[in-house]
Amino acid sequence: MLVLKFNVRNQRLSRFNSATVASNSYGYLKCEFNFMTDDWKRTSVKMANFSYKGRNYPVLIDGNNMCTVPKEVIHIPSFCVSIFGGGITTNKLTIPVEDSGVIPEEDTSTQY
Repeated sequence: MLVLKFNVRNQRLSRFNSATVASNSYGYLKCEFNFMTDDWKRTSVKMANFSYKGRNYPVLIDGNNMCTVPKEVIHIPSFCVSIFGGGITTNKLTIPVEDSGVIPEEDTSTQY
């Protein structure tokens, strides 16, 4: 599992590791957030907002300050992430994604 690590200080989100994200890494990529200020420590529900091509995918940050990156955003050239909760919103960070060379399988399941 690959973990992208971030510091969150007030409304400032910054990344502190340089792991390379490969496209189509579904269910493999997680984010871990280090909330460094009291305003976030008083916030009970925190969400990571991932975006790709104008679509937003909010994900609940768990009690260990981690979440899984949704597969809908792990595409080249990049996706964005920000944090919100308790009336606080951070800046957006752009996370580059490299081509894995893997063509994703089509979903052939049928729902009735």
